[in-house]
Amino acid sequence: MGGSHFLSPCQFYLGIDSAYTNQELNQKLVEVETLSAEKQLLLATQNETLERQVAERTAALKASQAQLIQSEKLASLGELTAGIAHEIQNSLNFVDNFAEVSAEMLVEMDAELDKGDVKEAKAISADIQQNLSKINHHGQRASAIVKGMLEHSRASTGIKELTDLNALADEYLRLAYHGLRAKDSTFNAMMETHFDESLPKVEVIPQDIGRVLLNLINNAFYAVNERAKQKMKVTPLL
Repeated sequence: MGGSHFLSPCQFYLGIDSAYTNQELNQKLVEVETLSAEKQLLLATQNETLERQVAERTAALKASQAQLIQSEKLASLGELTAGIAHEIQNSLNFVDNFAEVSAEMLVEMDAELDKGDVKEAKAISADIQQNLSKINHHGQRASAIVKGMLEHSRASTGIKELTDLNALADEYLRLAYHGLRAKDSTFNAMMETHFDESLPKVEVIPQDIGRVLLNLINNAFYAVNERAKQKMKVTPLL
């Protein structure tokens, strides 16, 4: 006869307790897995939110930077306005004066021709030709100033052009000087230039180089003016 195997009460209760324990562990494992998935989803959502916020703030910073650059350009253009107006007015004054004198000289030349003095008439004609050349020079000067103003005010094209650096430096030197004189009538400076006439034209972005020159020249004028003011404050020793 085969023997019968019976579980003792202790073994029976241990088995039930083990089953409940396994069930609880499985339930806890499911809860942990669910919680882990929820946390991953939450982290993913937070990452997306942070990335969006970073992108928005980056775009806002770029917009602010662009606005600041534009404001600086407009401020710089405003500083040039007085200098530009002064330089253009100078050129127009020359044009007006030479045109007026030339008109008077034409009358004189007609009078000499009426008298039959061809030699004197030719001399007057030569002077008129010189005046016309000066009128053309100053007209081109005014045109160049306006062109420079437009180039300074517009956004940089990034395109390099063959540029006469001597002419560019001289242009911005005079504009900076008259711009400062317009803001401070007491400011004065003697400008002495030594340009290398053999310097060839170079490919640069004129409006960018112009702004650099303007800043350098303005800083130089400011430093010279401040040093002059400091010397005036010093009490001479007796």
